[in-house]
Amino acid sequence: MMSYFSRHSVKQFIRGKPIRYGYKMWCLCEPNGYLIQYMLYQGKESNRPHSDLGVGGLKLANRLQELGVGYTGTIMANKIEKCPANAPKIKKKVLVSQPHVIAKYNKYMGSVDRIDENIDRCRIPIRSKKWWWANFAFCIDTSVHNAWQIYGRNPDNKLDYLHFRRHIVQVYFLKYGYPPTHSGRGHPKTSKKLDGRVPEEVRYDGLNHWMVPAEKQNRCALCKKNSTKKM
Repeated sequence: MMSYFSRHSVKQFIRGKPIRYGYKMWCLCEPNGYLIQYMLYQGKESNRPHSDLGVGGLKLANRLQELGVGYTGTIMANKIEKCPANAPKIKKKVLVSQPHVIAKYNKYMGSVDRIDENIDRCRIPIRSKKWWWANFAFCIDTSVHNAWQIYGRNPDNKLDYLHFRRHIVQVYFLKYGYPPTHSGRGHPKTSKKLDGRVPEEVRYDGLNHWMVPAEKQNRCALCKKNSTKKM
C-alpha cells in the first residue's frame, strides 16, 4: 500500500492494514525483498471486455485427462461429492513428503512483507495532494531499497538501510547542493564543519570534472562580489 490521503478514484481503504488509505500495489519480489516488477491496482473493471480468462478450464482438463496427466483446482479429477471423512483412523495426522510447489510458496510468500518493512522504516514523509506524488515517492523508495539489496550482496559492505540512504543523500548534496547561508545576528549554529572532501562516488563516476571557461561572467545570487552596481 502507498499512503495517499487526498481524493482519487483508485484510492482504497483496507481495514487492518498498517497503511489503510492509499493506492494498492501488486508487487513481484525476490525472497530477500528485491522488487522485480509492480503494477498499480486500477479497479475491478477490465479494459478487455472479451477476456477468455477461465473459459479454457474445462478444455484444458479434458486435454490433460487424455494425456494421462493429473490436475487439481476448481475441477478435480477424483472429486467425491458429499463424502466427509469422520473416522478417527482416517483423520489422524500422517507425515507426508512436502510437494515442491509448497516449498517454493513458503520461500517467496514473505518477500512483499519484507520490502514493506524495510521501506516503512524511513519512508519519504512528505505529503501532497497530487495523485502522482505517492507513486513518485514509492519509486524513489523502492529504487533505493533495490540498490541497498545489491549493495548487501557483498559481504564486506556493512551499512544498514538507514545509513545507506543517508550516504546517498550526502553524495548528492556534495555534488549538486549549495553551501548553507546564514542571515541574522550571531554565528550560525552548526554542530560540526561541513566535510569538503569529494566522495569516491563522484571522483570515480567516469565523468570529466574539469573547469569549463564561460564566455561572460555571471552574477552571484548569494553575494555581491561579482555584481554590477549602478552609480
